[in-house]
Amino acid sequence: MRVTIDGLVTHLAAHPHLARLLQRSMLEESGSVLALIERWVAPLYGTGMAVIREAAFEAGWDAEELPHLALGLFGVIFAYFTNSASIQPLTRSNHDPLSPHALVVQRRFLEKAIYRLLGPRPPQAGR
Repeated sequence: MRVTIDGLVTHLAAHPHLARLLQRSMLEESGSVLALIERWVAPLYGTGMAVIREAAFEAGWDAEELPHLALGLFGVIFAYFTNSASIQPLTRSNHDPLSPHALVVQRRFLEKAIYRLLGPRPPQAGR
């Protein structure tokens, strides 16, 4: 997981326009744009779904919830790069969301969030 997250964050930080471009393209919903998205994103989605399927049942997710989980994870991963510059004025922060320190924090956040969503369920009383 750490290697995958590191690769995604590194790539999206090096190409910050990609997350926004992908979001705009997905909103367009034209046939040619959707075909391009399918070609570019399908391998990532397929790999992600394989990992999710493997881990999800132990984490307590039902099969019908997996597409929702995949979409949620997609949002968690890409939203930082899509929205951080737009949100920055609201937070009245001068920090650069693509600074080395901010990216370390983002990597750590993603590791924790994904592990908490896909990691083993904590034992419950009476089980």
